[in-house]
Amino acid sequence: MLKHLSITNFAIIDHIELDFYDGLTVLTGETGAGKSILIDAISLLLGDRASQDMVRSNSDKAVIEATFSFQNEAIRGKLSKLGISTIDDQIVITREISTQNKNTLKINQMNVSLQDLKDISKELADVHSQFDTQRLIHPANYIQLIDGFNRKKMDNYLEEYSVALESYLMKRKAYIDLTKKQKEAEGKLEMNLFQLNELTDFHLEEGELERLTEEESLLSNFDKIYSTLGEINQISDELEFMNHFYEIVNGLDKLSKFGQEFTQLHQSSQNLYYEMDDITHQIKDKFDQLNFDPDELKSIQERLHDLDSLQKKYKMTIQELIDFIKTLELEIDKVQNFDEYLEKAKKELNDSYEKTIEKGKTLTTLRKQIALKISTEIKVVLKDLVLPNTEFEILVTQKLPTHNLDSDAFMGHGFDEIELMISTNLGEPMKPLSKTASGGEMSRVMLAFKTIFIRSQNLSTIIFDEIDTGISGFVAKQIAKKIQEISHFCQVISITHIPQVVAVGEHHLKVSKQIEKNRTIAKATYLEFNERVTDIAQMISGDKISESTIQSAKELLINS
Repeated sequence: MLKHLSITNFAIIDHIELDFYDGLTVLTGETGAGKSILIDAISLLLGDRASQDMVRSNSDKAVIEATFSFQNEAIRGKLSKLGISTIDDQIVITREISTQNKNTLKINQMNVSLQDLKDISKELADVHSQFDTQRLIHPANYIQLIDGFNRKKMDNYLEEYSVALESYLMKRKAYIDLTKKQKEAEGKLEMNLFQLNELTDFHLEEGELERLTEEESLLSNFDKIYSTLGEINQISDELEFMNHFYEIVNGLDKLSKFGQEFTQLHQSSQNLYYEMDDITHQIKDKFDQLNFDPDELKSIQERLHDLDSLQKKYKMTIQELIDFIKTLELEIDKVQNFDEYLEKAKKELNDSYEKTIEKGKTLTTLRKQIALKISTEIKVVLKDLVLPNTEFEILVTQKLPTHNLDSDAFMGHGFDEIELMISTNLGEPMKPLSKTASGGEMSRVMLAFKTIFIRSQNLSTIIFDEIDTGISGFVAKQIAKKIQEISHFCQVISITHIPQVVAVGEHHLKVSKQIEKNRTIAKATYLEFNERVTDIAQMISGDKISESTIQSAKELLINS
């Protein structure tokens, strides 16, 4: 649950520090006073995207910080994977929004990504905005709405479906490309055969060019190499180089007993002696093996000339030509054995198509199970919300492709289309919710959805931003009871303009605007009993508060 919130330089908020409590906290205030700004700040701490425009004018950055407590093993596991430690099952989420694009996001002082925050926050709290209710108008949103009721299981199945779908689309493309390129490949067959024969006749080898270049350099510079090696051998023999070197090693060996420094020098000189001895022998062997063959040099130069001409002709390196030979062999084989390749591609396409269909049907089965459970529970909740004769059903319709090349039927979420059907009048047939429900009915249906969702997800905090819009009278009283009921098992923070909802709140937070030093500043304060009475009375009667409205407000507050 949300325990503490701190906001600095955010929109019209200069600085606010607020504690939050169990149960139901209601937020009231005039339109534009800043109630939704508070919710926007909390939403940012739960993973909403930030904008520089949110930073208060004449400020460099906005800072929002909140402390949440939790009793959720899923959150503990996710924090552990990120290496984030906690004390007393509490986390502090801090977000800085900078005008210089130096934004930071931290959990318990450790930097995290926005996706990491979203992953954790969906187990922590849910924010209902006015936009959420409007989503009921658009059936395209229903898949996400239904999948959210068993997100963990749905995500696993969706991942399996996505992998299968990606494989299918690749196999489909490969099959189509193969059929399209058949005539093109047949037209190039003669050229491919000619190039393959020409390149094969050269008997190209990996590393040949480098080897021949080195051999050609050796033979072309034979005189210089022979002369230099001879001089080295002569110097070594005449100066008895190795004999004198040995005397140095032997002398240092005698000095070894006089100190560690001499011992190290002896060891180093001895190692060097063996290395030099090996070098001089190699030089002698190389000198003795030197042999100049003009015919071999000519042959190497001719081969290098041929390889160079081949590279220029094909505009490829020798290694690229070797790879090109393999490509030519494959292309020729595909034409000469096209039926076999086509059959193989067709089988792979069919297999991946069937697997994707299977994974999609699994999604449909799970969605139908979820839809039935939601429909049953929603009808019960809607009776509590003064829709006693309501019939409600979530229709999950599967639209499978007609053949294995019908990729348009494959959607990212499966093959399902969902429609919310409702009838609020006894004896009337059910019709799509998006086309028939009034604003008040939409609010009640969404509240019913949220009631079930909170229980299924075991969330500790729910925030309602005017979920009671379009409600009044007895229905408002029932809405208030339902929100109060939710607050018995979940912390609820609710922005409302309805007196009945305000009255059932255990804590009443009022947001107002003030002018200080020619600047608008939003303030938020908890109201005492008499202040709550006045606030509710204003909601009942407007600006003119009479004794009767004060009495009505007082009775409403006491009786709630």
